[in-house]
Amino acid sequence: MRCSSFSFVLVTAFLCFFSLPLFAQNIREKAINQSESIQRQQTQQQRFQQLHRRKAMRGISLPDDDSLALYGTSTGKTCLLIKSIEFVGAQLISHADLHDAISLWEGRCLGIAEINKVLKAVTKLYMKRGYIAVRAYLPEQDLSGGHLKIVVVEGVIEDIILDGHKVERRFQGEIITAFPNLIGKPVNLRLIEQGLDQINRLFSRQATINLGAGGNSGGSILNVHIEKRKPWLLSFSSDNLGAKATGLYQTRVSLSFDDLLGSNDQWSFSYQRSMDGGPYHFSKNRPNSDTVMGSFSLPYGTWTTGFDGTWSQYHSSVKGIFSDILTSGKSLSLTPWISRVIDRDQEGKTWLTGRLTWKYADNFILGSRVDITSRKLAIATFELDHARKWLGGELSAHIGFHKGLAILGAYDDKAQENSTKNAPKGQFSKLSFSLGYVRPFSLHQFNFRYKTLFSGQLSPDTLFSSEQMSLGGSSSVRGVREAIYYGNNAMFWRNELSLLLPGFSSQRGRKFMSQFAPYVALDLGSAANDASKNSFGGSLVGATLGFHATGEILDMDLSYSNILIQSTPREKDNATGVFQMRALLRF
Repeated sequence: MRCSSFSFVLVTAFLCFFSLPLFAQNIREKAINQSESIQRQQTQQQRFQQLHRRKAMRGISLPDDDSLALYGTSTGKTCLLIKSIEFVGAQLISHADLHDAISLWEGRCLGIAEINKVLKAVTKLYMKRGYIAVRAYLPEQDLSGGHLKIVVVEGVIEDIILDGHKVERRFQGEIITAFPNLIGKPVNLRLIEQGLDQINRLFSRQATINLGAGGNSGGSILNVHIEKRKPWLLSFSSDNLGAKATGLYQTRVSLSFDDLLGSNDQWSFSYQRSMDGGPYHFSKNRPNSDTVMGSFSLPYGTWTTGFDGTWSQYHSSVKGIFSDILTSGKSLSLTPWISRVIDRDQEGKTWLTGRLTWKYADNFILGSRVDITSRKLAIATFELDHARKWLGGELSAHIGFHKGLAILGAYDDKAQENSTKNAPKGQFSKLSFSLGYVRPFSLHQFNFRYKTLFSGQLSPDTLFSSEQMSLGGSSSVRGVREAIYYGNNAMFWRNELSLLLPGFSSQRGRKFMSQFAPYVALDLGSAANDASKNSFGGSLVGATLGFHATGEILDMDLSYSNILIQSTPREKDNATGVFQMRALLRF
């Protein structure tokens, strides 16, 4: 009997001894999967925030025909045969385009009313191009030969003033960066709109303009009025949108400044803490994470340049054989960028953006660096964006090309001795895209708003986790707390319909809730499945029911989301059906 017991103990010890490496390997894989999941989540949140930071364009509508200046009317039947029309002083628009605009009247018998229509057509063509100070008139001339001469005074900006007065030296930076090199140039509404955009992008500024007559013929004075509020904004927010690995509750404090340099510059800083136990349960207990973000932007006419930076760290754990195994990580991302508006009209605008991102990530198990998930990357990005008013709403489109570079100490594919064909690439190519639309509408005396966003990415390469797209969570397909699928090629489509109801009517009440909006949402997503390229794909459909309350100082959102369709079996540790709450307080 004793021999049998001894044999049992010996066999058990033998099995445990030789199983330890297998357990250790399994723990290491869990830790690696955890760190990659955290990187995907951070990347997806940053991508989603960037999509929503692309502000909708502002436009100034072209006046109707009836509102354009008339040059007299006639009901008489007397007319003259006009064989040709000549334009004098027209330089901004080609004579071919001008003749196309008035070709209907050439070679016809014209009376005073028809000649007025010719002048209106010329004026309207200029206004469509943005030249709003143009004046077309008829000089004294002999029309007996059938030749009509039209003089075009295209108009220039003589001076720019602020609130009716000469711009003081301390405010010159604001005017120069918004309206550079406009004095002495033709009055172009598109450039004026651009200057207004650059001022009004600041939360503390609201600019309007008036165009008055100058001292010289054809001259105009641009009078800029800027309504200024306090140049700083402090906000606190809390939510339960975090991940299990880094803490479910997220609390953020943000501080923004306008015009610190007197040049329409904008600065923003924020700190976010994620933890378990509650939104204000600050402790060193795992899991937890910290994120610090900063951004800066400076305009100059159609150009805007800026810098974005993000630093984060996390402390977590994975289940071990005898106790929890401690894991941790940190990351840094630095991105200088420059953007230029290349085209705009009365309905929309198009702009190009170039970015250079340098980022690194270090991950640790029990204090030892995990090389497979720790790396540096350098990425050049070229983006084309377009936004316009369309069918009563606002349409936005984005396409970006991302290329990994072997510079600044970044991961170099050629330097990897043991690299395999399907190993993640540092010198990758990736295409990102998005299409969004927002439209308010009324139905049976009720006001609604429909929002939709289609976004995705395509890449022929195997990507590191930080460059992949994940599906599942508050920033893609709602209905689950953490991502279910991830891959190099993925896309999602979010749809939301809100009923817009009035909030409190009192002045104090509007500070907390000026609008109350119940909403329903349906999200769809799909990721290509390719295990050989580190992609776990599938399809998701999620639904959300919630409400959003908005006030001057308070924003709140409460919702319940669940997954309706999932193409693979559901994981036990990532339960679907999520109650989410977010609150933001502004000062």
